Amino acid sequence: MVKSTDWMYKGWRQDGAIPRQSQAPGERYSARTTMKTRLVCVIAFLAMVLGAATVSEAAIRRVPARYNLLNFYGGYAIPHGEYSEVGLFRWEDTSGRPYLWDADSMFNETFYFGVDYGSIVNRRFQYLVGFRYTNHDIIDARVLEMESQGVGKLTYRTYDLNFEVNAYLLDLSENVFSPYAGAGFQAGLVVYHEKGYDSDSKIKVAGSVNFGADFKVFEGPNKGSFVTLASANSYNLFASDNRPQYLQIGGGLRYWFR
Repeated sequence: MVKSTDWMYKGWRQDGAIPRQSQAPGERYSARTTMKTRLVCVIAFLAMVLGAATVSEAAIRRVPARYNLLNFYGGYAIPHGEYSEVGLFRWEDTSGRPYLWDADSMFNETFYFGVDYGSIVNRRFQYLVGFRYTNHDIIDARVLEMESQGVGKLTYRTYDLNFEVNAYLLDLSENVFSPYAGAGFQAGLVVYHEKGYDSDSKIKVAGSVNFGADFKVFEGPNKGSFVTLASANSYNLFASDNRPQYLQIGGGLRYWFR
């Protein structure tokens, strides 16, 4: 006959249940200490995570607000390119193909002006969107040719939406001067109006490279705002459907604020 103690030695009671083994007082104290240590570690870890999040949030809040700006500008426009039409009037050769005039044989120098709103991101990158008006001054010789074909007094103008991205060499909030360069895109209505007739307008686009510099002339308290005078220039690289292209040499007044 097998004694029950033989089963107990193997770790099982005769009824198949797992025996409840007794622990020495030192073992029970060691288990409680281990549990407390783990709990303290978990609490410390959570405190570190919450503390890091709080510090990170505080650091984010301490990042200076970016500058916005209003840009008022205008200038002198020198035409370039080749053209075969002005509005509804087209020049053709004897074969019926478009006859191309150089810019200086089609347009005089003219003027433009505009206003933009924008922001400066990471203290270097400027984004602008706004409106630009350009008057196209047709030379007298072409006007006389058009009048000989029955064309009356006319005006030729462009009303554009202007988009620009420019990069500054220096941080203007910390410096009084910085050159910049960038790219622009214009899309708008080229309007041809002949006296006594309805206007003809077409949507045409152009792209440009921009270059210039800003000079700080005023700064508000705590660098919350400042004013710059800008040399604002651009050169059209392309244009659609006989849209006049220019080298634009101008200036602007820019108000920067947070």
